[in-house]
Amino acid sequence: AARDVEVHAAWLTARYPSLTARQRVGARWLQQRLAAKVDSPENGEVLPAVSEPFERVFEPLRDSLSHYTLRVNVDSGPDEPRFAAVLAALLRRHADALRARLDSVSGPSEADQAHRARIAGKRLRYLLEPVARIADGAAPLLERLTWLQDALGEVNDANLLARQLNAALEDSAAEQARAMRICVLEAEDESAALRRVRGRDPRPGLLALARLVRRDAEVAFGRVRAGWLDGNGDGFFADVETVAAQLDEHSRAGREIERRYLLSGVPPQVGGAPVVEIEQGYLPGRRLVERLRHSRSNGQERWVRNVKGGAGLTRLELEEDTTRELFDRLWPLTEGRRLTKRRYTVVDGAYTWEIDEFTNLDLVLAEVELPTEDAVAGMPAWLVEHLVREVTGEPEFSNARLAR
Repeated sequence: AARDVEVHAAWLTARYPSLTARQRVGARWLQQRLAAKVDSPENGEVLPAVSEPFERVFEPLRDSLSHYTLRVNVDSGPDEPRFAAVLAALLRRHADALRARLDSVSGPSEADQAHRARIAGKRLRYLLEPVARIADGAAPLLERLTWLQDALGEVNDANLLARQLNAALEDSAAEQARAMRICVLEAEDESAALRRVRGRDPRPGLLALARLVRRDAEVAFGRVRAGWLDGNGDGFFADVETVAAQLDEHSRAGREIERRYLLSGVPPQVGGAPVVEIEQGYLPGRRLVERLRHSRSNGQERWVRNVKGGAGLTRLELEEDTTRELFDRLWPLTEGRRLTKRRYTVVDGAYTWEIDEFTNLDLVLAEVELPTEDAVAGMPAWLVEHLVREVTGEPEFSNARLAR
């Protein structure tokens, strides 16, 4: 409330020069009324009332937030969800909340709805700020949210001031009535006293200020409507989803979420699919599994180093291209831990299936990478007739074990 009074006082000061002499009477009357509220005992009690509980919680919060403990399973990695994944979910949730709040704002006089929409936009902005410099497209979203916050703030402030003016008009009318009654009953020169009372009447000024406030609210709401309402905010919410999708992808970086299936043979339907010839071997190691891979496809060759950790559905995976020279120097260390296979890649709907035909073993496996652990990739009909069983998480079907 104290903040609102200060905003209203600043608005009144800015409008004062444009008022007529008669209207300034009402402006001065309102300024005195606002000043009394700023200096009220209730406002003076706010800081002490807040300071004491703040001091009690500040030290414990500062100490507890200065560090954190993360429990990590050496085989499967940390159990906690990643920040990027949590933030992506929060962005979507708060974007939906903002859209719903904006849908409830249908006119310039709806102060409560405008305020709630403003707070929803503010919360979404706070979520975006930590990733504005690293997520493509986040910075323009912050600019739009700041603009929305300011416009809705103007709508809200104008409506709150309109309420103040309505109350002021009622109070000033009562004051004028009392002053006139005194003139009639007590003044020696009734006519002169009434002229003085009428000259000090704040109501013409208050009415002029009320018209200015209503105009400001309509102008601010017009900007909100043009930028956000009636479908004008759809592009913004689509961009929020794009940023959330980036964060989801980032949260999966360094992780492989994959299901693996044993097949009875290579499905004939993959005959026209892209094929990659793969030769890979594993460096010595028990906990750290580092893989070297040489692949050939359409005359193109790649040499890659890869580290995997853990077991089951979700595993750690870090990968980078390397040079042929480094590959050739490390390759002898993989002696006795190698395999070769032919990989067919088939896109089926939203998922990509990789069929591995091992050329040094009598074995065919199918793999599908998933965006999340709870995602379900329905098995294509062309694959079902060759399915033996799922072998996700069975150590004997890991490439590192098959290479021994």
